[in-house]
Parts: sequence; C-alpha cells; structure tokens
Amino acid sequence: QNGYHIDEKTKVEHLPPRLAGSPSPYKITLSRNEQNDKFINCRQLFQITVRCNRWLSRKAGQCTNCGRYAHESDQCKHAVRCFHCSDEHASLECPFKADFEPKCGNCSSNHT
Repeated sequence: QNGYHIDEKTKVEHLPPRLAGSPSPYKITLSRNEQNDKFINCRQLFQITVRCNRWLSRKAGQCTNCGRYAHESDQCKHAVRCFHCSDEHASLECPFKADFEPKCGNCSSNHT
C-alpha cells in the first residue's frame, strides 16, 4: 500500500490506447484524502516508470457545493458557494434571492 489508503472505492481500470501502437493507460481511482492526493506525484509503480495525471470526468456535472464543474460534491474541497449571488453561503440561505440580479460563480455573468 506504500502509505496510500485502499478501500472499497479503490479501482484499477485498463483503458484502450488513445493511438494504435501507443501504451494503453490505466485509470486508478483512490478515495480523496491528503495521503492519496500525493499519488499524482508517483513516478514508479511496480518497478515501472509511470506518468500520473488527474482524470477529469466527462460525466461529472456541476458540483452542488461550490458550483464548479468536473467533480462531484462528495469530492469537493472548495468552500460552499451560493448559486444565486456567488457569496460563500448555501443557496438555500441566500438573503438576496428576491429582486436580485444573479451572478455566476464561474464566469461572473448575470446568470445562474
């Protein structure tokens, strides 16, 4: 385990190569914690030189905690952000809901 936390969320998937003749990648899914976050810096695995990249899920929608994309709310490490005014409070607690021009937390435009 080399100090990494292995649990029921841990998965190893063999993916098809992106180009014919190129090495086929593996997707390793670990639970989010401080130690596992360091896995991205791994350069050797089973005596094989490897390159690690963060996987940005194409399926992940908008996080219901911070409003950003490409991660789920259960993996969110950002502060809670209101979907109406972009301040740091839950959308349900927004004091500006009524008669307020919305502000997108991602692009600052007047939409939600």
